[in-house]
Amino acid sequence: MMEREILPNDWNWTIGEDAWLLRNMSNPELSEVPQPRTYQGANWSYDVVQDGPHRNNGFLNRWFFLITDGEQGNTGPRVYPIGMQASSNIVYRVIDDYIQPSSGFATFRNATLFVSNFLYGTCSHESRQVINAWNNVGYSTGSSCPDNCSYTITATASPTSTSCNSPVSLTANCVGSGCDYIEYSWYGPGISGTLNGQTVNITTPSTPGVHTYNGVYFSFVKQPF
Repeated sequence: MMEREILPNDWNWTIGEDAWLLRNMSNPELSEVPQPRTYQGANWSYDVVQDGPHRNNGFLNRWFFLITDGEQGNTGPRVYPIGMQASSNIVYRVIDDYIQPSSGFATFRNATLFVSNFLYGTCSHESRQVINAWNNVGYSTGSSCPDNCSYTITATASPTSTSCNSPVSLTANCVGSGCDYIEYSWYGPGISGTLNGQTVNITTPSTPGVHTYNGVYFSFVKQPF
């Protein structure tokens, strides 16, 4: 956090890399002393007095990285980013109000669920990502939120009229609270395979005619639009 404030354009998720890589928060197993990426996973220490408290926090670091920046992890659901401000708000409130010297991992985990619901709303985007990130690091909360399928998608082209061999932008316009959980792919004439993204740029075919481009969105189900 301090590095990010001082060097907003030149910070990273490692600690001590200029001398001795003490922590790699995004990939704990790459720390100088490898740390666990998941709860009780590889590199876990069962020495609860000396080594364990220092080594085992790797999966907590990765959880914080996941809710902040998001990532498709190796286990569990995808985690979408909530940003540094929201993730810091949650953790600061948890540490300030709920954590005692005797607190364990479960206390911290459960407090993040309560605080994310309190600050941002039950089953809000932030709350969902807190749950997803815990599942991703192998420390399931036992909590879940219903699938958010509240969205409407329409496709547009810009410009709407064009000529052969001309650039065109295709955009999937999404409206609704479930739009954060959608990924987009496009296919059609001149596209090799698919293009991914809510907006893609293409070049129209060299031959005149009516050319159709299709978008596919992926959420909890796969449907054409």
